[in-house]
Amino acid sequence: MWCSDDRFDSLDFGLDLLAEDNSLFAISWGSEFYDYGISPEPNNLPASNGYRCIDVSKTSRWFHYLNTKITDARIVWSWVKELGLSKREITYPQDLILSFDNNSNVFISALQIETDDSFMGMTDNITVFFDKDIAKKVIVGIEA
Repeated sequence: MWCSDDRFDSLDFGLDLLAEDNSLFAISWGSEFYDYGISPEPNNLPASNGYRCIDVSKTSRWFHYLNTKITDARIVWSWVKELGLSKREITYPQDLILSFDNNSNVFISALQIETDDSFMGMTDNITVFFDKDIAKKVIVGIEA
């Protein structure tokens, strides 16, 4: 279940935000800079091809953000060292912080949290935090 943990939402692929003008903004994981970084795009997730879409406007913590405006969107960059002899450092987008006009933030990360509370970034999973303190416990929203 994507919302079974009261600390966060966990999504296999990503999420769409529906704007006031009915446009969609997709947030998923991608490989534009390095595998499994956060990948925001102004389009929607493919509704066909086996993807399941759920309207969460009445059933999740997103309810508190309905009819609010996003005032800021900030990418938080991280880095990883390549394997091999050169071991160069690659910078990639790990998190997205959305700020809203009700003075709250939502933290979105290409991160997966396991049942034992261990966590790993750069995964094919999107995790959404609605509480800054919980996000910081797994190093989401902190510049590397």
